[in-house]
Amino acid sequence: MYLRTLTPLDEGSLIHVKFMLPHDATVLTLEAEVVRSCPLADQLDVEPGMGLRFVNVPDSVPPLLKNFVQWEMIGDLNWEPCL
Repeated sequence: MYLRTLTPLDEGSLIHVKFMLPHDATVLTLEAEVVRSCPLADQLDVEPGMGLRFVNVPDSVPPLLKNFVQWEMIGDLNWEPCL
């Protein structure tokens, strides 16, 4: 996940992220590690923020993320979630 922020944390920092995926009412609260930090004006072609990698992900979450990615990739095609 890329989190846009004007004040990104240092790489290696751990944070808790709470969010909802589009087309799903489930609130996800996950621990994430900052794996890339891009401060404001560090590079002109990259928005300031930080790249996150989820850690200690419960077994119920990967299918939700997979469904979100599939939904985004197929656009308006007829699709049924596989939960």
